[in-house]
Amino acid sequence: ESMDSEFVLALDNVQLPKYFDYSPVKLPVKMESGAVDTDLTLVFRQEQGKKPQLLLSGTAAVKNLKVAESTGEPLLALRQLDVKAGVSDLLGGKFVIERVAVDAPEIGVRVSKTGSLNWLDLLTKESAPAPTAATHSAAPSAPVEWSLGEASVTGGVLRWKDESNPRVFQARVEAINAGLKHLDSKGTPADFEAAWRIDGEEWLKIDAFAVKEGKLDLEKRQVLIGDAHIKGGKALIRRSADNRIEWIEPPALRLAEAVAHQEAPVPWKVTIARYVGEDLSLRFEDSAVSPKATQSVEAFRFDLSNLSTESGQEAQVKAAFKLNRKGE
Repeated sequence: ESMDSEFVLALDNVQLPKYFDYSPVKLPVKMESGAVDTDLTLVFRQEQGKKPQLLLSGTAAVKNLKVAESTGEPLLALRQLDVKAGVSDLLGGKFVIERVAVDAPEIGVRVSKTGSLNWLDLLTKESAPAPTAATHSAAPSAPVEWSLGEASVTGGVLRWKDESNPRVFQARVEAINAGLKHLDSKGTPADFEAAWRIDGEEWLKIDAFAVKEGKLDLEKRQVLIGDAHIKGGKALIRRSADNRIEWIEPPALRLAEAVAHQEAPVPWKVTIARYVGEDLSLRFEDSAVSPKATQSVEAFRFDLSNLSTESGQEAQVKAAFKLNRKGE
């Protein structure tokens, strides 16, 4: 015999900015737009001789979301986020997400002049725990179980802006499409695939990059990619008259103290069974010689097999190109 109490949360086009100011903590972002729809069912179940359960299931959606930093810089936008939850036991630590779909997300990542990363600042700001009184150690709780049936991203964009160097650099990773299936806490390898293109000003452009037949193993910290393909890549490198190499400078990051002092995690192992590149080119403009010279590598293509971050592994390489439009 069981006793059930049911609560249904049905929201229709609830505007998020109207309620944003009611947050109990001051958030370092601006909610410019966004609406929520939900069709969720919450059931409290008490069966004789068993632990009580709080069961959640249903769907939720966020539409037309736009979030900016307090400075007004774009931070996050999306056309729609859909989540379908299976029957999850909130008290028992068992969470089931059947599907997550993100349509047209746009993420703004910015490194400031002082070297701070905007998203890292958001996660660490005002996060220092308040001092608490000493408590008796509690019995260890049961591990949380979770599963994700499938997740997808369509039409995504990542905007990168680096202000930490003398020359501000901006880049866009566009046309991001990705899919993930069968990810869980039990260590079952998940299937994934992804594709995107890159526009890094005049310095780097990639028309298409794709990975297929991917396997993600969280427990073993391993990524296996069956096939990776890059097509239509262009790079430009310059050497100035004073022998400075001009290309994309790495950001001068100032990591948050909490992150900087964390122990280094166990490194991931990444293996690519086959990696193919075609229609690639590199242009080198040299102003350190007289007269100025330009060298070019064109029609570059390669075929790599058994590429791995694990030491001791042997990879097979085939490559061909034209140097200054001559030979191959």
